[in-house]
Amino acid sequence: MLAQQRFTTMVFPQGFDGSRLKLNIVLIPRNQDPFTMKLPAPNAGATAFADLVPQFELKLVPGLSEWPIATA
Repeated sequence: MLAQQRFTTMVFPQGFDGSRLKLNIVLIPRNQDPFTMKLPAPNAGATAFADLVPQFELKLVPGLSEWPIATA
C-alpha cells in the first residue's frame, strides 16, 4: 500500500433493475485521526476526514478483458 494513501474506497453494488444501478460506497480513513489532518507535504493543507464532502465520478468500461483507462 502507498504510504501517502489517505483513504480506502470500497464499492458494493446493491441492485440493478435494467436501467438503474444502486451502489453503496464506503470511504475509510487510513491510519489517521478522522477529526484532524496531520500529513506531510503534499497533503499538508488537506481537509480532515470528518469535514470531507467526497465527490465521485462514475465511468463504465465495456468489459474485463482490459484494464480501465482514463479515456474510457
